[in-house]
Amino acid sequence: MAVDVAERRLLDRFGEIVEAWPAMTARLAALLSIPLLGLVDYLSGPEVAFSVFYLLPLSILAWAGDRDRVLIWVGSVLSATTWLVADVASGAEYTHAWIPIWNTATRLTIFLIVATLLTNLRDSVAHERGLARIDPLTGVGNSRSFIEAVNTEIIRTRRQGHPITLAYVDIDDFKSINDRIGHSGGDEVLRRVATALDGHTRETDMVGRMGGDEFAILLPETDASAANAVIGDLWNRMAESLTDVGFRVTFSLGSVTFVEPPADVDQMINAADELMYQAKQGGKNAVNQKVYGGASSSAGMI
Repeated sequence: MAVDVAERRLLDRFGEIVEAWPAMTARLAALLSIPLLGLVDYLSGPEVAFSVFYLLPLSILAWAGDRDRVLIWVGSVLSATTWLVADVASGAEYTHAWIPIWNTATRLTIFLIVATLLTNLRDSVAHERGLARIDPLTGVGNSRSFIEAVNTEIIRTRRQGHPITLAYVDIDDFKSINDRIGHSGGDEVLRRVATALDGHTRETDMVGRMGGDEFAILLPETDASAANAVIGDLWNRMAESLTDVGFRVTFSLGSVTFVEPPADVDQMINAADELMYQAKQGGKNAVNQKVYGGASSSAGMI
């Protein structure tokens, strides 16, 4: 389901408002607002069109309902019934007894269709958001989503006082790898490295492809000692994933641990990138680690 720019902005704004509330609170507020709308509909009289306002709580239920069809049915039936009661109570007259039944059934059908379409649209927007945050070649996060994750973790670190580690990985001589096995082979190397990193980190960690043959790993609540163990394991996993390519593939890695929260995302990423560059300049196939707020460790061959 395609969404143009104007519709996307409107949906994003609507989603931000709904998602700012806890899901259960939003659902309960939507349901309770339907009888209130019925009261206003009754007070305004049968001559004033009020139907569009019943779609607002249904839209909230569709967006916050997590595809709960029972909830959508309850909201739709309640809206159609409330509308009927408001019409009758405000003095609406019908020439035949079946007309209010027909009207209620028609309204119920419209409510269900609109709520279902909005639910599908919400899922489509969520899917597009997810694709925009994933590197299409490797399946790990892209640089944008990684930077967002680092920024969020820095804020949490300031609040809780835990150490935080970020590692930056570069595949040594990647151009020569492409020359030897072609770009499709180079892409396969990137996919394997990404799988090795993403498949052997915790759920709380984050792996991102920063561009080209560079990857970054965010390790929340991880001090230098724990980071050293994790990086050693990841190093072995990357190497093992490429044992059948016909030649040795090596890596240069920079790892920075902040005992105190960094000033911002750029400081953290630049520090890890600089350490990686130093490892590469020192002969490649090396890890360079540093602790901000504690002792530093020098580069070492693996």
